[in-house]
Amino acid sequence: MELRDKLNSLEGYQEIIEQNIKYIQEDFLEIKSLEEDEKKGIQKYPKPNNEIIKSTYKGIFIYQSDILIAKYSIGQPIPNLIEDYKRSVSYMEKGWKAISGYIDMVWMLSIGIMLEA
Repeated sequence: MELRDKLNSLEGYQEIIEQNIKYIQEDFLEIKSLEEDEKKGIQKYPKPNNEIIKSTYKGIFIYQSDILIAKYSIGQPIPNLIEDYKRSVSYMEKGWKAISGYIDMVWMLSIGIMLEA
C-alpha cells in the first residue's frame, strides 16, 4: 500500500486513526451516560441532555471523518473506505446543525462522489 498523501508518515496516520478511535469510544460512553440520565430525569449540565448528545455526535462525526481521511491518505483501497464513509454520514445526521454544518456537508458530498458511494 502506497501513501496517497505524503505530508505525513504511515505511522503518523495510524496514530491519528488510533487516537480518534479512542476519542469515539469515550464519546459513546458519555452518550450512554447522558441517555441514562435522561431516562432518570437527571440533568448534570446547564444545557439539556439531548443537546449535549447531539453535540457529542457532532464530535464523533469529526473524529470519524478524520479516520476516513487518514485511511484514504495511507492508501487503503476505495471499496474498504465505503463503510467508514457511511458511518461518518450517519454520525453527521445525528449531530447536524444547519447553521454550522455547510462545510461538513460539502466535504461529505465531495468524498461520496470521489468514493462513488
